[in-house]
Amino acid sequence: MRNSENVLYNLGEKSKIEDYKFEKLIRNLYNENFYYIAISKLYANKGAGTKGSDNKSIDGFSNYDILKLIESIKDESYEPAILKRVYIPKSNGKLRPLSIPSFRDKIVQEIIRMILNAIYEPIFSKNSHGFRPNRSCHTALKDVNVKFTGTKWFIEGDIKGCFDNINHHILLRILDQKISDQKFLRLINKFLKCGYLENWRYSKTYSGTPQGGIMSPILANIYLNEFDKFMEKLKRRFDIGKRRTKQNKEYRRKTSILNARRKKRDKNKSTELLSEIKSIEKELMKISYYDTMDENFKSLKYVRYADDFIIGVIGSKEDCEWIKEEIKNYMNEKLNLNLSEEKTLITNIDKRAKFLGYELTKKSTRIKTNEKGRPERIANGNIELYIPRDFAINWMLNNNAISYNIDRKSWSSVARYSLINLSHLEIISTYNNEIRGIYNYYKMAKNVHRQLSTLIYGMEYSCLSTLARKHKSSRKKIRSKLGKENGWGVDYNTKEGKRTILFFNSPIERELFPVTWENIDVKYNVMTLKGRTELEDRLKANQCELCGINGSDIEFHIHHINKLKTIKEKEKKSKWMIQMIARNRKTLVVCTKCVNGKFLLLFF
Repeated sequence: MRNSENVLYNLGEKSKIEDYKFEKLIRNLYNENFYYIAISKLYANKGAGTKGSDNKSIDGFSNYDILKLIESIKDESYEPAILKRVYIPKSNGKLRPLSIPSFRDKIVQEIIRMILNAIYEPIFSKNSHGFRPNRSCHTALKDVNVKFTGTKWFIEGDIKGCFDNINHHILLRILDQKISDQKFLRLINKFLKCGYLENWRYSKTYSGTPQGGIMSPILANIYLNEFDKFMEKLKRRFDIGKRRTKQNKEYRRKTSILNARRKKRDKNKSTELLSEIKSIEKELMKISYYDTMDENFKSLKYVRYADDFIIGVIGSKEDCEWIKEEIKNYMNEKLNLNLSEEKTLITNIDKRAKFLGYELTKKSTRIKTNEKGRPERIANGNIELYIPRDFAINWMLNNNAISYNIDRKSWSSVARYSLINLSHLEIISTYNNEIRGIYNYYKMAKNVHRQLSTLIYGMEYSCLSTLARKHKSSRKKIRSKLGKENGWGVDYNTKEGKRTILFFNSPIERELFPVTWENIDVKYNVMTLKGRTELEDRLKANQCELCGINGSDIEFHIHHINKLKTIKEKEKKSKWMIQMIARNRKTLVVCTKCVNGKFLLLFF
């Protein structure tokens, strides 16, 4: 049996060979090692205990189930279970459909994802940042900040219903360009066509990749990688010259006047001439040296995160209209997708474009005096990142932390009734985690201190209001009662002793690039992302962790719970509970006798 880590590494190396086509990939799904790796990756996720439409989860899954899966894939009798459709709230108040696969389907999807990731990750575009190793929204934003210097126009790209409208035939045709294994492609197609169950009604899926599916992100990236390649070709067609060469007429005129005044000043040392020279120098600092409409220099920059993309253009607005039309035609004709007309906007650099929750605009030019005593400009043409102006207020409104008085045009903090039944520790932790999450995402913004100060102020009084409502008291009394040396909070006990949690009081500092950028994706190596986990070793040990019996011919099940806290709180504890608490684990590998016997009887 081949080592799965070596297999993935070799796939990644071969993918770099131009025109190389992969064969017999399906054989990797006959390898038990892949299943152990998949399970070890899945069990740590919060959704491991979530049941699919077959009403099964990781709990009770056994090594015999792996063998059954392999046999069904070999003879192509394997059929994915129907997806369970649920809805989760989006940031704008709308609902996002989420499709939940069964646990056995999650395992197979995870193996397919690992194989596809090994093949395609080394050849994905460097301009793509969504759902990729060592890449994130922050790396995409840094790419914009670094590459878009000198940009005059933004094109804010948005693909209408991208994930729901991915064409299955086109996707399989794209996969077929790199993969010559019809059995493997048929298995992927089964997942695409399995349909979903909503309110006990079955619906077929004719297009799209299910949001919530484990291999959906990699399939979407493979699909949109074609668009990335198109943008690289479009850039080569559009770009002209390496830099601007034509001088600005106004700058040249002002320079001539300045030189004339300096010559005159050499003969006449009047203060009036000196004042005029300084005034002209300041005016020159506000004028571009090169002609910004120089037709001998045009440039296009492009960055994509999932289905959102941003384009920076050095050129005219007419150029932007042409680029937008070219993209629209390509999307429609080659990928069967449509640009959202309402969201795909052309924005001048002097205004603010939106990308990944940030606003992008031109960095203000600053003037400083150099060593020779002459003024020079800094940050000319650079991009600045901002949090949207009303972000803090809108976020708190959407999360019921404040109320807004329309007549007075003012807001005030209010209690969040959904949190009242929680403990003091849980309430304060909830507020702290929300603030910290927002700060960690927006710490690259220039106005992070202003927006976060507003957010922290509103959230602090909302938290006090929630605690006051819980105890039918006032905010002043609660704050006085919970007052500490460095703020206010509550004490709680741990194994190490007494601890204190304070309401968020960390300093708000801007961190321009909170990501490690050096050498990311320069040389992709699958081996760095793999590694045997503890659960994988425990599964391969073929030993019951309750009774101690071992043997390769014995069926072993995974016993799983979502939270250890639920069993710690029980007064009477069975043997399996005591084992989990002692080992501080949410999983136990147990034999069939223990599953059917007295140890787990209470649980099942």
